[in-house]
Amino acid sequence: MAATGFPLFSWGHLLLLVLVPAFAAALARLGRRNRTTANRIRIALGVLLLVDSAAWYSWNLYHGWLRFPDRVPLQISHLVAFTAIAAALTANQWAFEMTYFIGLVTAYPTLVSPDLYAPLWSYETIRFWIEHAGVTIIALYLLWSRLRRPRRGSWWRAYLVLNAYAAAIFAFNLHFGTNYFYLMRKPDMQTLLDIFGPWPYYLLVLNAAAFVAFWLMYLPFRHPGAPAGRPAEEREDTALRR
Repeated sequence: MAATGFPLFSWGHLLLLVLVPAFAAALARLGRRNRTTANRIRIALGVLLLVDSAAWYSWNLYHGWLRFPDRVPLQISHLVAFTAIAAALTANQWAFEMTYFIGLVTAYPTLVSPDLYAPLWSYETIRFWIEHAGVTIIALYLLWSRLRRPRRGSWWRAYLVLNAYAAAIFAFNLHFGTNYFYLMRKPDMQTLLDIFGPWPYYLLVLNAAAFVAFWLMYLPFRHPGAPAGRPAEEREDTALRR
C-alpha cells in the first residue's frame, strides 16, 4: 500500500498497467494506416503531455512549491517528460531514443510501484499517472506506429546519457543535501527499490539492470532491414522509386 492509500497490485492497479500499453498499441494501429494520421496522433500526444506539464509547473508556482534547491525539476521523470514531449512534437530521433530507452525503463516501472505522497484522488496523484503513462505511451506509439526506431548503437548512447545525468545529479545532491533520482536514499514508502538492497548497493544493481535492459530493448533492431530511425512510409516510398 502506497503512502496515499493507493492499493498496490489491486485489480484497479493491474488494469491501469494493462491499459497503458494497450492504448499505445491501439493508437499505433491507427497511425500505421497512413503518415498523416500517424503524425496527427503524434502531435496530439505531445501537446497533451506539454499542457499537462505546463499545468503542473503553474500549479507548483501558484502554491509556492517550486523552490531551490529541493523542489526543482531535476528528477529523472522530469527529464524523460521533456524528451517525450520533444519526440512527440518534432519526431526528433535523438529525443525518441532517449524516451524509448530511459523513459520506458524508468516511467513504466514507476507505474508498477508508484512513489506517491499526495491523497489518492488529488490533482498531484492523478497528474503523476498522466505524466508517467504519457511518457510510456509516446515511446511505444512512436515505435509501434513505425514512425521511429532505435539506430545502431543508440542503447549505448542512452546508457551513457543516463549515467552522465546521474553523476551530475549526484554531485548536486552532495552539495545541497537533496535526494533527486533517489541517489542518496530510497523513498520513504515501499517501492521496487526495496528488493535491491541498501544504499549504495541498490544503485549498482539498478545501473547494471539498466545496462541489460537497454541492450535487450535494442536487440530486435540490431539487424534492421532498412536504415534505422527512418519512418516506414519513407522506406516504402524509397522502395517504390527503385
